[in-house]
Amino acid sequence: MKKFLIIAAVAAAFITACEDKGTTDTKADLTVAPEALSFAASENSPQNVVVTAKNVEWKVEVVAPADEWLSAEKTDSGLSVTVTDNPDPKNRSGEIKVRPVNNASVGTKTISVAQAGIDYSLTVDKNELVFSGEPDAPQEVTVTAGGGLTWTCSVEPIAREWVTAEVSGDKISVTVSNNPTYNERTAKITVKSDVDGVDNQIITVKQSPSSVDPYIKLSTTEVNCEYIEKEPIVITVDMFGTSYTTAFEVIDGNGVGWIGIGNNQDMTELSLTIARNFDPKPRTAKLIVTPTNTSLEDVVITINQEAGVSTLSTLTDDVDVTGKLNYSYAWVEADQSGADWQEYTSWIIEIRDKNVVKDFNTGKWGGTGSLILLKVFSDRLHGDEYHTFPDGRYNVDGEYDEDPEYGFLYHHPTVFPGTLSLWGYVDSWYVEFNDGESVAEAPLTGGYMETTHDGDVYTFDFHFTDDAGFNITGTFSKAFDEFIVQDNQ
Repeated sequence: MKKFLIIAAVAAAFITACEDKGTTDTKADLTVAPEALSFAASENSPQNVVVTAKNVEWKVEVVAPADEWLSAEKTDSGLSVTVTDNPDPKNRSGEIKVRPVNNASVGTKTISVAQAGIDYSLTVDKNELVFSGEPDAPQEVTVTAGGGLTWTCSVEPIAREWVTAEVSGDKISVTVSNNPTYNERTAKITVKSDVDGVDNQIITVKQSPSSVDPYIKLSTTEVNCEYIEKEPIVITVDMFGTSYTTAFEVIDGNGVGWIGIGNNQDMTELSLTIARNFDPKPRTAKLIVTPTNTSLEDVVITINQEAGVSTLSTLTDDVDVTGKLNYSYAWVEADQSGADWQEYTSWIIEIRDKNVVKDFNTGKWGGTGSLILLKVFSDRLHGDEYHTFPDGRYNVDGEYDEDPEYGFLYHHPTVFPGTLSLWGYVDSWYVEFNDGESVAEAPLTGGYMETTHDGDVYTFDFHFTDDAGFNITGTFSKAFDEFIVQDNQ
């Protein structure tokens, strides 16, 4: 009996051993943990995912387009997942796929990755700055920019003359100039980020009214002029708390039409243009500068001009222009008003040294050399006749007839005599220039010129006199360098 039990036990152990050997586990399995990851917008450390693989090989894939910012690398325990900084305020998400290799019985595992959008913000520690009306210390504003954004600041254009904002690091230093008025004034400084959707910050700058007493001061109150004053006389005006108006005072019944007056834009300069004095007596005028602030008194400027001479000419001898002139210009006004009653055609002719030039901004001539300006009335032309200056003798004649219906009717063919205005030479003149300055000038008031042409070449024979009795003569022969027909229609 005892022997039987031993044999049975051995047999049972053999059977059990055989059963265990025949049921070895070969099932494949794949798991990931965790299945979801979250990252901040920036400054992230890698995060790990544990991948458990049983009886299966696996590979990893980042699903596009997240592969532009999301990456996953294999490690001994699974995956190391990293993200780049998110520069967008919007959240973003992506997926990582852990796929089995050559084993359809195991499903692909998905790891969801979410990243927050960057938290942009822009703030200033002061939204209002208050300054006194007089010199004041700069004030600082601190700017806090969240999310690493950059920013700029700008003063509104209307206030840039008196407000300055300078940036240094995260600080804006604001300064203001003196307030020249008795009113409070305000300005806005805008702090703006380089990212759309972030609100701008507005800093309001307020400046108190000035406490300085009003005043007006002129650089001179007496002007003494030569009988020919070629350049305007400039008087500077320093004023505070006021502007001003001007008016002339008549002295001894003399008019003041010989003085022209102008201002610059901000009224800090008075410009006086003085006409030539033809009277052998000196003359005087007074310019009254009246402040708009009624607490201030008028300022009187006395303008004295020395005695003049009765002639415009500054020649001291006769002049022969032959060989002094090498450039010519003709301008004709074609079909003047189209009126049949007008029996003449108007011309402007310039014959000069080519180094004599006109500044079209100021209307003044300059350079070096000689110049003849001619205002000419020829017989009335028609059609193609305007392209040729008519031959003939042109007497200097300043007379004209007045018609109640048509106005001035000039004689023709004539050269209209020269005169002088506040603004320069008018009509017909002879002038010599040296380095931009006139050294001799004479209005053509008498005599005549004769013209002929051969093809494009015109010959001018001058026999003029000026108002001082000097002769301006000579010959010029050349084709016109410029010939302009101005058609009014």
